[in-house]
Amino acid sequence: SLLASGLVDIDGNNYPVVKIGNQIWMKENLRVRKYNDGTAIPFDASGGTAGNGLGFTWGGLTYGAHTLYAHDSTATPSNLTKYGYLYNWYAAKGIATTGSTTYKNICPSGWRVPTDGDFNTLAANLNVGNIAGGTMKSPGTVYWNSPNTSANNSSGFSALPGGSRSYYGNFSNLRIKAVFWTTTEYNSVALGSTTCLITMASRKGNSATSKATIRWAPPSGALRIDYSSSPRKVQILLLSQIANF
Repeated sequence: SLLASGLVDIDGNNYPVVKIGNQIWMKENLRVRKYNDGTAIPFDASGGTAGNGLGFTWGGLTYGAHTLYAHDSTATPSNLTKYGYLYNWYAAKGIATTGSTTYKNICPSGWRVPTDGDFNTLAANLNVGNIAGGTMKSPGTVYWNSPNTSANNSSGFSALPGGSRSYYGNFSNLRIKAVFWTTTEYNSVALGSTTCLITMASRKGNSATSKATIRWAPPSGALRIDYSSSPRKVQILLLSQIANF
């Protein structure tokens, strides 16, 4: 069964899955380098380990791309091994070439990027009010920074804080935040539509970050929905997809 064997992407990566209510979610971060029709997703290695060094190109891209936090692929275990790739909005949307209105699918066949409604259903299925994040986060401080309080992963969702790369190229929030693209769109703008982001974090505060238009979640592990003001301002990790349900 799918729950026993997991699913395999087009690159041969195998992902365990978990059923929560009537939904089935991946339990690991996406590591694919192709859309499910075999089209390559370009890799952006510009800007040095900080991401925003001389010649960085990430923020100017207008087609799907992926990158790796701090361009770290050699450490053992590397950021890729632990947290997966970072994907921009265009990759999540399936825009393989600039201006394309024919969308590809970054997810394995039969799977899709979730909507904010799917996340709301997930939170409702967990039946823990506004602190769903704690039941979805891997516990302890091996992957998350301290305090990571109230994280027990009782749902089996196993969220990991893969951080992000902003429109300005810089990497940030590894071990601090797990951020999820959704396909829910609001308020059309020049380069597309704004997209709902789901955020979980391990530190205190509720102020918006200066470069990512994402809200911090309190240490209780609350699950929050943040509607980005621009699809290009945040180039974020696509962590989990929903299967057929």
